[in-house]
Amino acid sequence: MAYFDMDSKNDGKWTLRFEADRARLYFFAGPRLQWVLARYTQFSGKPPMWPPWVFAPWKSRNVHNSRADFEEDVLRQRKVDVPGSVIVIDSPWETCYNDYKFNEAQFHNPNPCSSSRTTRLQSRAVAHADG
Repeated sequence: MAYFDMDSKNDGKWTLRFEADRARLYFFAGPRLQWVLARYTQFSGKPPMWPPWVFAPWKSRNVHNSRADFEEDVLRQRKVDVPGSVIVIDSPWETCYNDYKFNEAQFHNPNPCSSSRTTRLQSRAVAHADG
């Protein structure tokens, strides 16, 4: 566990507290952000490029009451030619929070939601509830 306070009180002080016998810190500074980022990524390596579907529009509805609602979202989005890559199945879709089991009363036979002809070109994301 570490605690960083980088001049939150505007008193010119930076504070670092940590629960360990020692720590290794690396600082990257420079006159331009591009220079700092270049030095940092030279040290750490560049992150991988995200897949294209991440950058396309995502569609969400507060609640899908059924599989039909989900498929309606996909079909309507295609009908009006809105590009998209992900349909978010928002909470509540589970039998109880964070058990990761589709509520089959709400989504009868949920596996076809992932593989039907209607939805084959869309990725699905399910919401995880914190709490």
